[in-house]
Amino acid sequence: MDSISMDAKELEMMALSLYHSTHQGYWKEALTTLRRNPGIHEMPINSSGDTLLHVALNDKKDEWAEEIVDEIKKYQSWSALGTKNNRGDTPLHCAASIGSLKMCVAIAEAQVRGGNTLMVEARNEKGETPLFLAALHGHKDAFLYLHILCPDQSRRLWKRAGDGETVLHCTIRREHFDLAFHSILMYKDDIVGSVDEKGITPLHILASKPSAFEKSSNFRWYNKLVYNCLIVKPLMGIPEQQYNNDTLPNWWKKSAQKTQTGGGENVTVRMMVAMVQRAIDLYIGPSQGKLRGYGATNQQKAGAEGKENSGTDRRESALFIATRNGVLEIVTKILRDIPGAIRETNSQGQSVLHVAVERRQPYIIEILKKDKWWDGLIQSLDNDGNSILHVVAKTEFQIQGSSALEMQHGINWYEYVKSMVPLYVTFLPNNEEETPEEIFLRDHKDLAQKSDEWLCRTSESCSVVAALVAGVAFATSSTVPGGNDDKTGKPTLEGQPGFDVFAISALIALCFSVTALILFLSILTSRKHPADFMKKLPVKLFIALSSLFVSICSMFISFCAAHSFVLEGKSMKSVLLLYAIICLPVSFTIVEFPLYMDLFKGTFMKIQPPYNLKRI
Repeated sequence: MDSISMDAKELEMMALSLYHSTHQGYWKEALTTLRRNPGIHEMPINSSGDTLLHVALNDKKDEWAEEIVDEIKKYQSWSALGTKNNRGDTPLHCAASIGSLKMCVAIAEAQVRGGNTLMVEARNEKGETPLFLAALHGHKDAFLYLHILCPDQSRRLWKRAGDGETVLHCTIRREHFDLAFHSILMYKDDIVGSVDEKGITPLHILASKPSAFEKSSNFRWYNKLVYNCLIVKPLMGIPEQQYNNDTLPNWWKKSAQKTQTGGGENVTVRMMVAMVQRAIDLYIGPSQGKLRGYGATNQQKAGAEGKENSGTDRRESALFIATRNGVLEIVTKILRDIPGAIRETNSQGQSVLHVAVERRQPYIIEILKKDKWWDGLIQSLDNDGNSILHVVAKTEFQIQGSSALEMQHGINWYEYVKSMVPLYVTFLPNNEEETPEEIFLRDHKDLAQKSDEWLCRTSESCSVVAALVAGVAFATSSTVPGGNDDKTGKPTLEGQPGFDVFAISALIALCFSVTALILFLSILTSRKHPADFMKKLPVKLFIALSSLFVSICSMFISFCAAHSFVLEGKSMKSVLLLYAIICLPVSFTIVEFPLYMDLFKGTFMKIQPPYNLKRI
């Protein structure tokens, strides 16, 4: 029986039966139905228009999908291999999406056997080829195999027809950097200089990925170790003439020579640096060396296609995106290779320094300081007449922690930028006749009030604890364990190590608890002017918290020292276990350590990159 001899009702019932069988995992039953009705290979069985082969592939049932392909070959239903669902996906699209190299090979070989060698060029409703989908989902093996099958590289199967995005765009965006590396090796200039319909190049996307670079990421030591151990496996199964050094362009060879001599650098970064170099070369005008693609108004050169889109481009350049995200490697390379890029402005008339200051990127600013155009940058104004100090005054961030820390960071950053500009800039009004200080006080008024309230609540709570510790410490210090000698009046346990520890720790607890109490009261009664949040109040709070922590720990040490005389002669393991349990409440002070460390960094350390900041 075939689909031609069936009426619509029978086809509908069979599709429903296959749907329920596959949905419940009864694939053996579904395959039996297929074998009895070989003409239904192309019949959709669900609302998405999927055939039985589509469903098997999407469910990652390779063993059943392979048997379905065998049935198709047996009855020579070659058109079933090219059947598209509602999304326009063929079975090869599905196999590429899930990264099944086994099924990609099986379907491709069946297509060749059926005389159809162009199925690899089929595009779905979004204009995506199987090759593109394999790269999009990070399936390297399937991607490399499908690349070999592409008969004509000029067809640009690595490009999405809908929006012009290439596999290099999507692999960088999804951080499949090894695939990005291979795509550059295989497609070279055509893909490195590509521009999508929105005017976005791979360099723009890379500039928004600080995690791709060690210097631009907040890596801990173990993250750095893993990062530097990452390698890109060599291309396997690709004809040598497609990627060896004889066919690589000169820009790649030069970059490879530079990175090979440097040594020790992550291979993914080496690939990205080479891509940056080539992308920069593509944006340089042939005659005057004018930088293209970096200004707010420019003409973008569409890579090897040689097409230029004239007009006003309001999109941020790669340099500005890298600055905004703190990608030091890209900023450094662009400024080194294209010195004139530092003079470019965005659509708001802001310089790269405006953006660095707005996003609180001190490392980027330190790079810009070394440029000969630095004096011009610090005095530059945007379209609204705002200097970099105006930008700082307007910018608000949320910092992980308290409002007081946020206020402190804002004042520190304002003073940091203020120290760089000439004196007249601090009093320079913008187009709305507002000075930086006026803007800062106005925009941070609510934050200052919240900071005041937070400090008061914190000081009140901690002062209660400090008073309790002081009372306990005073009572403890006036009590002598073991009593006094009736004749001499001296402590009977004097001279023993445990007694000395008790006496010293009790005195320390009393002194530091009283110190903490006085400092918390001082904070409560202070005027809390915005300028005080920079150093004065944070220093008081830091010392008060430190004193409170020391007094609590000292109080428990004195207790353990006095109690050791009661447990003298007992098992040492039991004693240590008991003391560990008793001191467990002290460990809850660790909860306050993140605040404590943030307070320390903000008060005593230099300006830090905004890894814990979030733009409002």
